[in-house]
Amino acid sequence: MRRALDEKLDLKKLEDGINSNQPVAVDKLKGWIKELSQSTESKELFHKEVVLREVMDGFIAKCPLVVSDVVTVPRLVPHALQHGVRVVEFHTPVYERKILSLRKRF
Repeated sequence: MRRALDEKLDLKKLEDGINSNQPVAVDKLKGWIKELSQSTESKELFHKEVVLREVMDGFIAKCPLVVSDVVTVPRLVPHALQHGVRVVEFHTPVYERKILSLRKRF
């Protein structure tokens, strides 16, 4: 779904003479998304994307944070940072050795 929508946005870039790998101003991108979401041929894609995003978000447990919060993530817990979160991440020496030993295998 995301690839299909990204292809449509890439076509908009080409129409404006922008390379598909170049970043686009947020206002321009929002305008394209609004335009595409209202077009007959793309409306269904955007609706499906909203539904699928809601399903996916059901698996996410977001934690509200404020500046200077300290978060400890237990070992083996999958995690991700959301937009706007900046961190200083500390690893144990054992963890660093495991990364280095994994690289040496390949």
